[in-house]
Amino acid sequence: LFDPLWIKQRLAKHREFQRALSGKQASYDATMRAGKTLKERAPKTDEPALRQMMNDLKEKWNTVCTKSVDRQRKLEEALLFCGQFKDALEALVDWLKKKEKLLAEDTPVHGDLDTVMALVEQHKALEEDLSGRAAQMESVRTTGQGLMEKANTADAATIRSQLSELNALWSRTNKLAERKTSRLEEALRSAEKLHKSVHMLLEWLSDAEMRLRFVNQLPED
Repeated sequence: LFDPLWIKQRLAKHREFQRALSGKQASYDATMRAGKTLKERAPKTDEPALRQMMNDLKEKWNTVCTKSVDRQRKLEEALLFCGQFKDALEALVDWLKKKEKLLAEDTPVHGDLDTVMALVEQHKALEEDLSGRAAQMESVRTTGQGLMEKANTADAATIRSQLSELNALWSRTNKLAERKTSRLEEALRSAEKLHKSVHMLLEWLSDAEMRLRFVNQLPED
């Protein structure tokens, strides 16, 4: 049913696609910001059409991202099913290391309200991906334990070391994900507070400008 070489080729090709998709993230974010600005400045009659366009783009983007994640996970699980434990383990370790970098404590989480909300959405997608990897993680562990029981002393020690690294990486990545959730919640509160303060000040300044204009129109004695 599964040809290991075919799976590896599909996986390599899919990783190329994922790199191309990641390269479009900045373009997607910029387009959504531009759409929001345009919607705020456009005539009210244009607002429903613009909102629909933005919703369609967001829905399509999220669908493609979700399908991409699912395909990678299924290909990696297929490696395990066809007896490629080493490749399956390496693929999972590689994925976790990439996510660990994205979740690092020094990754920026603050910004204006739109930026922070976009970061929150991206993080939710990552959390769902991480949660979806739990079954794959358990399969790799179980397979590794089974191989250790049958392997010679040297091979068993190697597998034990690999599983130990995997477990530590899994634990670190999950803790970093929890920590980033807290950091983003704090950043969102700050961004909302700033957004509200700026709008209140702008309203006050607009009112003050109107009053000054009225004063300037009064006849002089």
